[in-house]
Amino acid sequence: MGVTVTEIALATTPGRSYPCRVERVVDGDTLHLLFDLGFGVAFRACCRLARIDAPELKSPEGEKARDWLKGIAENCGPDGFEARVGRQDAYGRWLVELAVRAGGVNVNDLALRQGYAKPFGGK
Repeated sequence: MGVTVTEIALATTPGRSYPCRVERVVDGDTLHLLFDLGFGVAFRACCRLARIDAPELKSPEGEKARDWLKGIAENCGPDGFEARVGRQDAYGRWLVELAVRAGGVNVNDLALRQGYAKPFGGK
C-alpha cells in the first residue's frame, strides 16, 4: 500500500488546522475524523487526541471517557470541529488538537480539566 498525496500533504504541513467531522469515537482519546481539505477534497483518518491519555476502554472509567467524547461529538453536530494536525504516532494515528468550532474550546484540554484523561507521558 503506497502513500497518498493527501497523507503527504498532512505530513508536510504540521500544525495546520482543518475543519472536520467526527465519524466514530473509538475510546476516550481515539476517533475517526473526516477532514475537509478544501476544493471538494476530504480525507478519512484514525486520530488520537494529542497530549492526553484516557483510561482503557475495558475499565468503567474508560467507558465514561468514551461516552463523554461521544456526547461532545453528538452535541457539536456533523461539522462542529476543527483539528490541528501533528505527526503520526507509532500506530499510524494522526495526533490532533481537536477544537469545537463554535467558541474554540480545545477538547484535549477539556478532557484533562474534567478528569476524563491524564497528560500523556509517552511518545
